[in-house]
Amino acid sequence: MKKNKNFNPFGTKKEFKNVGVEGKFDPVKTFYGTISTENGSFLTTYQTHTRSEAVSIFEQEAKVMGGKLDRFVGAFKK
Repeated sequence: MKKNKNFNPFGTKKEFKNVGVEGKFDPVKTFYGTISTENGSFLTTYQTHTRSEAVSIFEQEAKVMGGKLDRFVGAFKK
């Protein structure tokens, strides 16, 4: 007869403590984009919840600098 692994030798149920350490979810991401001007390209970063907000901020920065935002806007991995 097999022993039940969920019970200890005294017949009481074992308590499992298999709670792992999980990373906390952080909704704020760091986005990056490149702005092209006559003087060259500049990498700029911004922390926000949504990509669309980051794109609008990057477009405003590009307008102030007299350049344009390149097509790709990415997010840094944590």
